[in-house]
Amino acid sequence: MRFSSRGNVLILALSQTYQPAEQLEVQAANEFAIFGLAALTTLSAGWLYDRFGWVMLNLAVVPLLFAALVATIDIERQLRRTATAA
Repeated sequence: MRFSSRGNVLILALSQTYQPAEQLEVQAANEFAIFGLAALTTLSAGWLYDRFGWVMLNLAVVPLLFAALVATIDIERQLRRTATAA
């Protein structure tokens, strides 16, 4: 299973979790959260760059990248374990 298809599975699971009457509300809340966070990060990027500089912003992202790497490796190991057990 490729990484991009995992996101598709999550979207499919989200769409099947709610009743048809609730799906539009859930989709609206999801899109509001995603695009609202994107707008917030876009608007704050200039201020953060001006306040802390480019090097400090890159250093602040390193722990997040490390956490994403550890999570990805853990998920991959779990998938391999379940594939070999089945």
